[in-house]
Amino acid sequence: MLLQKYIIALTNLYGLVPASKVLEIYNSQNETKISIQDIEAYLDEDLSREHVYSHKGHFVHETVMVFKQFRKLRKQKKNRPYYVPDKEELLKYADMDYFEKPASYHKLQRHLEKRYFKKQPEMAEMLTDNIRWECLEGLNQKKFANLMATYEVMPENQQQADILINLVTELSNNLRRWELNGHTQQELGYESVFL
Repeated sequence: MLLQKYIIALTNLYGLVPASKVLEIYNSQNETKISIQDIEAYLDEDLSREHVYSHKGHFVHETVMVFKQFRKLRKQKKNRPYYVPDKEELLKYADMDYFEKPASYHKLQRHLEKRYFKKQPEMAEMLTDNIRWECLEGLNQKKFANLMATYEVMPENQQQADILINLVTELSNNLRRWELNGHTQQELGYESVFL
């Protein structure tokens, strides 16, 4: 069902989304219009195999429910505009493992591969993905140092350390975030400084 795919995609993109926003986005991207009742019917459906739950008129990602972050995330998102990609891009988010890889993601991965993992490109990819997750969770100096130690990434000098920090900061600024309704910090004019 296309509507179910929209619900899953929007939940993955936003972390939590009100039924009314699903209606608005669906109807703006499809010729055949639906009603709020069509969407509200899904609030009673079991979408848990897709990691989607319903709570207070919203579709909510399992992670938000497990960590009891509904109220906090809803407050963070309040009054922020929604990022709405075109239909083709949006529906990619129905795959739980999908995320948009900005140019800064590939730039960091190439740097790690060239500088630290010449013979292990898969390690550069794993580290880049771990850095991405940590940026979304709230990367700080201690977490960053631990992550670099785990992967045995040791910059030779301050210049190399600064290059790495700048690449990570650039990635952080260009990641789509739940608390920003799918926008990046860059798009909303925020600047990320984690160290």
